[in-house]
Amino acid sequence: MQIVKSITTLIAIIFIAGSTGFCEPVVHPTNKVVDYFGYGSMFHKGDTVTVFDTDGTLCGKYVIKINGQYGFVHVYGDDPMSLDMDEGAVPGDSLRFYINDREILPKSGKPIVWDDNLTSLQVDF
Repeated sequence: MQIVKSITTLIAIIFIAGSTGFCEPVVHPTNKVVDYFGYGSMFHKGDTVTVFDTDGTLCGKYVIKINGQYGFVHVYGDDPMSLDMDEGAVPGDSLRFYINDREILPKSGKPIVWDDNLTSLQVDF
């Protein structure tokens, strides 16, 4: 009986831990995408660049392959047909770029604004 209680308790702990946000966010690809690339001395091979929209949705992720540059990082837009999920940015959203969970700002000093022109844009940091 004691073993059954222990197993039940362990299962409950695992279930609670899994449902309290300990999971990493995931990028949800859509048919709306803008590719970003650029240069900056802070980029080192193996670092991770993440991009979040105004709502805090992860809409792009890229692992640096060459020191000093990043990209192409695919930054996805929201799919208006999926009403139950926010997959990414909408036109006019300001994007926030991070390297290893630390926000980085573009050299231009201008905000990075997502649009759905489905192109490639250079943004240096």
